[in-house]
Amino acid sequence: MKSRVVRQKGEILQNLAEFQFSCYSANDMQGKAENKAAMRRNLGLSSADDQRPVVGCITRLVPQKGVHLIKHAIYRTLEMGGQFELLGSCPVPHIQREFEGIANQFQNHEHIRLILKYDESLSHAIYAASDMFIIPSIFEPCGLTQVGCITRLVPQKGVHLIKHAIYRTLEMGGQFELLGSCPVPHIQREFEGIANQFQNHEHIRLILKYDESLSHAIYAASDMFIIPSIFEPCGLTQVSHLLHMLIHEF
Repeated sequence: MKSRVVRQKGEILQNLAEFQFSCYSANDMQGKAENKAAMRRNLGLSSADDQRPVVGCITRLVPQKGVHLIKHAIYRTLEMGGQFELLGSCPVPHIQREFEGIANQFQNHEHIRLILKYDESLSHAIYAASDMFIIPSIFEPCGLTQVGCITRLVPQKGVHLIKHAIYRTLEMGGQFELLGSCPVPHIQREFEGIANQFQNHEHIRLILKYDESLSHAIYAASDMFIIPSIFEPCGLTQVSHLLHMLIHEF
Protein backbone atom coordinates (compact mmCIF):
# COMPACT_ATOMS: atom_id res chain seq x y z
CA MET A 1 0.00 0.00 0.00
CA LYS A 2 2.76 2.45 0.93
CA SER A 3 4.60 1.84 -2.35
CA ARG A 4 1.46 2.70 -4.33
CA VAL A 5 1.09 5.97 -2.44
CA VAL A 6 4.76 6.83 -3.08
CA ARG A 7 4.40 6.13 -6.81
CA GLN A 8 1.29 8.30 -6.94
CA LYS A 9 3.12 11.19 -5.26
CA GLY A 10 5.96 10.91 -7.75
CA GLU A 11 3.60 11.10 -10.71
CA ILE A 12 1.78 14.13 -9.27
CA LEU A 13 4.98 16.03 -8.53
CA GLN A 14 6.33 15.31 -12.00
CA ASN A 15 3.11 16.64 -13.55
CA LEU A 16 3.32 19.80 -11.48
CA ALA A 17 6.95 20.54 -12.31
CA GLU A 18 5.89 22.79 -15.21
CA PHE A 19 2.88 24.31 -13.47
CA GLN A 20 2.45 27.96 -14.48
CA PHE A 21 0.35 30.17 -12.21
CA SER A 22 -2.16 32.67 -13.53
CA CYS A 23 -2.62 35.88 -11.56
CA TYR A 24 -6.06 36.99 -10.45
CA SER A 25 -7.74 39.41 -8.06
CA ALA A 26 -11.05 39.96 -6.32
CA ASN A 27 -12.15 41.97 -9.37
CA ASP A 28 -10.94 39.53 -12.03
CA MET A 29 -11.15 35.83 -11.19
CA GLN A 30 -10.30 34.41 -14.63
CA GLY A 31 -6.81 33.43 -13.53
CA LYS A 32 -8.30 31.49 -10.63
CA ALA A 33 -10.34 29.36 -13.05
CA GLU A 34 -7.20 28.69 -15.07
CA ASN A 35 -5.27 27.64 -11.96
CA LYS A 36 -8.08 25.34 -10.89
CA ALA A 37 -8.29 23.71 -14.32
CA ALA A 38 -4.52 23.12 -14.37
CA MET A 39 -4.54 21.66 -10.86
CA ARG A 40 -7.40 19.32 -11.67
CA ARG A 41 -5.61 18.17 -14.80
CA ASN A 42 -2.30 17.57 -13.02
CA LEU A 43 -3.78 15.84 -9.99
CA GLY A 44 -6.10 13.73 -12.12
CA LEU A 45 -9.30 15.22 -10.67
CA SER A 46 -12.50 15.57 -12.66
CA SER A 47 -13.06 18.83 -14.52
CA ALA A 48 -16.54 17.90 -15.75
CA ASP A 49 -18.10 20.55 -13.52
CA ASP A 50 -15.92 23.68 -13.39
CA GLN A 51 -18.18 25.16 -10.69
CA ARG A 52 -17.48 22.33 -8.25
CA PRO A 53 -15.64 23.90 -5.28
CA VAL A 54 -12.11 22.78 -4.42
CA VAL A 55 -11.13 22.55 -0.75
CA GLY A 56 -7.42 22.61 0.10
CA CYS A 57 -5.60 21.56 3.25
CA ILE A 58 -1.85 21.95 3.82
CA THR A 59 -0.75 20.84 7.26
CA ARG A 60 1.36 18.58 9.43
CA LEU A 61 -0.60 15.45 10.28
CA VAL A 62 -0.01 15.42 14.02
CA PRO A 63 -2.46 14.98 16.92
CA GLN A 64 -2.66 18.67 17.84
CA LYS A 65 -3.83 19.49 14.33
CA GLY A 66 -7.00 17.49 14.89
CA VAL A 67 -6.50 14.75 12.31
CA HIS A 68 -10.03 13.52 13.01
CA LEU A 69 -11.24 16.92 11.77
CA ILE A 70 -9.25 16.50 8.55
CA LYS A 71 -10.73 13.06 7.95
CA HIS A 72 -14.20 14.44 8.59
CA ALA A 73 -13.53 17.29 6.14
CA ILE A 74 -12.47 14.86 3.40
CA TYR A 75 -15.65 12.82 3.59
CA ARG A 76 -17.87 15.85 4.24
CA THR A 77 -16.46 17.65 1.19
CA LEU A 78 -17.20 14.61 -0.95
CA GLU A 79 -20.70 14.35 0.50
CA MET A 80 -21.37 18.03 -0.22
CA GLY A 81 -20.22 17.77 -3.85
CA GLY A 82 -16.76 19.30 -3.58
CA GLN A 83 -13.22 18.23 -4.35
CA PHE A 84 -10.52 17.89 -1.68
CA GLU A 85 -6.73 18.23 -1.91
CA LEU A 86 -4.58 17.38 1.10
CA LEU A 87 -0.85 18.01 1.24
CA GLY A 88 0.48 16.89 4.59
CA SER A 89 3.58 15.41 6.17
CA CYS A 90 3.37 13.10 9.16
CA PRO A 91 6.05 12.16 11.71
CA VAL A 92 3.67 9.94 13.71
CA PRO A 93 3.73 6.33 12.42
CA HIS A 94 0.15 5.31 13.27
CA ILE A 95 -1.29 8.52 11.76
CA GLN A 96 0.89 8.05 8.68
CA ARG A 97 -0.47 4.53 8.24
CA GLU A 98 -4.04 5.73 8.71
CA PHE A 99 -3.72 8.43 6.05
CA GLU A 100 -1.89 6.08 3.71
CA GLY A 101 -5.00 3.90 3.94
CA ILE A 102 -7.23 6.85 3.06
CA ALA A 103 -4.89 7.90 0.24
CA ASN A 104 -4.99 4.37 -1.15
CA GLN A 105 -8.79 4.30 -0.87
CA PHE A 106 -9.06 7.46 -2.98
CA GLN A 107 -6.00 7.03 -5.21
CA ASN A 108 -8.12 6.82 -8.38
CA HIS A 109 -11.04 8.93 -7.18
CA GLU A 110 -12.12 11.80 -9.40
CA HIS A 111 -12.69 14.25 -6.52
CA ILE A 112 -10.19 13.42 -3.74
CA ARG A 113 -6.40 13.55 -3.72
CA LEU A 114 -4.04 13.06 -0.74
CA ILE A 115 -0.30 13.69 -1.02
CA LEU A 116 1.41 12.66 2.21
CA LYS A 117 4.47 14.88 2.27
CA TYR A 118 5.29 18.56 2.28
CA ASP A 119 6.40 20.06 -1.00
CA GLU A 120 6.90 23.80 -1.42
CA SER A 121 6.08 23.92 -5.14
CA LEU A 122 2.99 21.80 -4.78
CA SER A 123 1.79 23.89 -1.84
CA HIS A 124 1.85 27.03 -4.00
CA ALA A 125 -0.06 25.22 -6.74
CA ILE A 126 -2.75 24.21 -4.24
CA TYR A 127 -2.94 27.77 -2.88
CA ALA A 128 -3.37 29.06 -6.43
CA ALA A 129 -6.18 26.65 -7.30
CA SER A 130 -8.31 26.09 -4.18
CA ASP A 131 -11.58 27.90 -3.53
CA MET A 132 -11.36 27.50 0.22
CA PHE A 133 -9.12 26.07 2.90
CA ILE A 134 -9.53 24.25 6.15
CA ILE A 135 -7.08 25.10 8.93
CA PRO A 136 -7.26 22.14 11.27
CA SER A 137 -6.45 22.35 14.95
CA ILE A 138 -7.82 21.07 18.25
CA PHE A 139 -6.27 24.08 19.98
CA GLU A 140 -5.94 27.28 17.95
CA PRO A 141 -5.59 27.57 14.16
CA CYS A 142 -1.98 27.97 13.14
CA GLY A 143 -0.55 30.98 11.36
CA LEU A 144 1.31 34.15 12.16
CA THR A 145 -1.90 36.14 12.01
CA GLN A 146 -3.90 33.20 13.36
CA VAL A 147 -6.20 33.74 10.42
CA GLY A 148 -7.80 36.90 11.65
CA CYS A 149 -8.03 40.29 10.10
CA ILE A 150 -5.24 41.04 12.52
CA THR A 151 -2.29 42.26 10.56
CA ARG A 152 0.30 44.93 10.10
CA LEU A 153 -1.11 47.54 7.73
CA VAL A 154 1.76 47.57 5.26
CA PRO A 155 1.68 47.67 1.43
CA GLN A 156 2.47 43.97 0.96
CA LYS A 157 -0.59 43.08 3.03
CA GLY A 158 -2.84 44.46 0.31
CA VAL A 159 -4.38 47.36 2.21
CA HIS A 160 -6.69 48.00 -0.75
CA LEU A 161 -8.11 44.51 -0.20
CA ILE A 162 -8.73 45.31 3.46
CA LYS A 163 -10.54 48.51 2.54
CA HIS A 164 -12.59 46.62 -0.04
CA ALA A 165 -13.49 44.01 2.58
CA ILE A 166 -14.69 46.67 5.03
CA TYR A 167 -17.11 48.23 2.56
CA ARG A 168 -18.12 44.89 1.02
CA THR A 169 -18.92 43.46 4.47
CA LEU A 170 -21.13 46.45 5.21
CA GLU A 171 -22.81 46.16 1.80
CA MET A 172 -23.54 42.46 2.43
CA GLY A 173 -25.07 43.08 5.84
CA GLY A 174 -22.19 41.98 8.06
CA GLN A 175 -20.10 43.51 10.81
CA PHE A 176 -16.36 44.10 10.49
CA GLU A 177 -13.63 44.25 13.15
CA LEU A 178 -10.10 45.28 12.20
CA LEU A 179 -7.20 45.12 14.63
CA GLY A 180 -4.00 46.25 12.93
CA SER A 181 -0.80 48.18 13.58
CA CYS A 182 0.77 50.39 10.92
CA PRO A 183 4.40 51.58 10.63
CA VAL A 184 3.78 53.41 7.31
CA PRO A 185 2.67 57.03 7.91
CA HIS A 186 0.49 57.54 4.83
CA ILE A 187 -1.30 54.22 5.35
CA GLN A 188 -1.77 55.03 9.04
CA ARG A 189 -3.37 58.36 8.08
CA GLU A 190 -5.62 56.68 5.51
CA PHE A 191 -6.91 54.12 8.01
CA GLU A 192 -7.29 56.76 10.70
CA GLY A 193 -9.60 58.51 8.25
CA ILE A 194 -11.63 55.32 7.77
CA ALA A 195 -11.69 54.71 11.53
CA ASN A 196 -13.00 58.25 12.07
CA GLN A 197 -15.59 57.75 9.35
CA PHE A 198 -16.94 54.68 11.16
CA GLN A 199 -16.17 55.65 14.76
CA ASN A 200 -19.86 55.69 15.76
CA HIS A 201 -21.05 53.11 13.25
CA GLU A 202 -23.01 50.18 14.64
CA HIS A 203 -21.41 47.57 12.37
CA ILE A 204 -17.78 48.63 11.73
CA ARG A 205 -14.93 49.05 14.18
CA LEU A 206 -11.24 49.72 13.42
CA ILE A 207 -8.62 49.55 16.18
CA LEU A 208 -5.29 50.69 14.78
CA LYS A 209 -2.86 48.93 17.09
CA TYR A 210 -1.96 45.41 18.09
CA ASP A 211 -3.38 44.11 21.36
CA GLU A 212 -2.90 40.47 22.36
CA SER A 213 -5.97 40.21 24.60
CA LEU A 214 -8.22 41.89 22.07
CA SER A 215 -6.91 39.65 19.31
CA HIS A 216 -8.07 36.55 21.20
CA ALA A 217 -11.46 38.15 21.82
CA ILE A 218 -11.82 38.73 18.08
CA TYR A 219 -10.81 35.13 17.35
CA ALA A 220 -13.45 33.92 19.79
CA ALA A 221 -16.25 36.11 18.43
CA SER A 222 -15.84 36.27 14.64
CA ASP A 223 -17.72 34.07 12.21
CA MET A 224 -15.13 34.40 9.44
CA PHE A 225 -11.77 35.98 8.79
CA ILE A 226 -9.89 37.56 5.93
CA ILE A 227 -6.14 37.03 5.52
CA PRO A 228 -4.95 40.00 3.46
CA SER A 229 -1.91 39.95 1.19
CA ILE A 230 -0.92 40.89 -2.34
CA PHE A 231 1.79 38.23 -2.29
CA GLU A 232 1.08 35.22 -0.12
CA PRO A 233 -1.26 35.25 2.88
CA CYS A 234 0.54 35.14 6.20
CA GLY A 235 0.52 32.04 8.35
CA LEU A 236 2.03 28.59 8.38
CA THR A 237 -0.77 27.22 6.23
CA GLN A 238 -1.04 30.53 4.35
CA VAL A 239 -4.72 29.79 3.55
CA SER A 240 -4.47 31.88 0.42
CA HIS A 241 -7.76 31.70 -1.41
CA LEU A 242 -9.90 32.01 1.63
CA LEU A 243 -9.17 35.71 1.13
CA HIS A 244 -10.87 35.89 -2.26
CA MET A 245 -13.79 33.72 -1.20
CA LEU A 246 -14.60 35.97 1.73
CA ILE A 247 -14.16 39.25 -0.11
CA HIS A 248 -15.59 38.23 -3.44
CA GLU A 249 -18.39 35.78 -2.77
CA PHE A 250 -19.58 35.53 0.83
